[in-house]
Amino acid sequence: DLAFLRGDGTQFTPKGMKNWAANSFAGTATLDIPHITSDFGTMITYLVTANVKVTLASGAWFMSPRSFVFIKTLRNPTTGQFAFPEMQGANPMLLGYKVAYSSQIPTNLGTGAQSEVYFANMPDCVIGESANLVLDVSTEASYVDAGGNTVSAYANDQTVIRVIEEHDFAVRYAASVAIQTGVNY
Repeated sequence: DLAFLRGDGTQFTPKGMKNWAANSFAGTATLDIPHITSDFGTMITYLVTANVKVTLASGAWFMSPRSFVFIKTLRNPTTGQFAFPEMQGANPMLLGYKVAYSSQIPTNLGTGAQSEVYFANMPDCVIGESANLVLDVSTEASYVDAGGNTVSAYANDQTVIRVIEEHDFAVRYAASVAIQTGVNY
């Protein structure tokens, strides 16, 4: 999750949604239903205005577990009804779009306990995987064990096997991802 959501594209890691997104804005600090709904609408509007063909089947939200639980449990103070009833049940939806959460989206950003919410058109988000595996086998190699000790394969009559599989992530159109920063919930 971390690389595909927030990766910066350095140190042999993919560039994630955060760093592909053409649209980013600071959300409202007011934690009420109208302001939160407006922020969600802004994210959808960014994609639609850029002519991204986002549909109810192709759009998806990504947020931290904290944000997910806040939205899921948010109630109208007047009626006591859930503000987003689609969030209830086994397949949560938000404004008709699928919702996913990941603990890889931090909740300690900015000046306090802020987070981010992502909205993306998933057919434009592509994970590439190399068809080739690099397989290395050595009886002379060494490795560092769980205790931090360097272990010699030769001295211990061991064989060290290393398998490398390459992955990458890209977004076909940067306008296919919008990010709300400064999320206080």
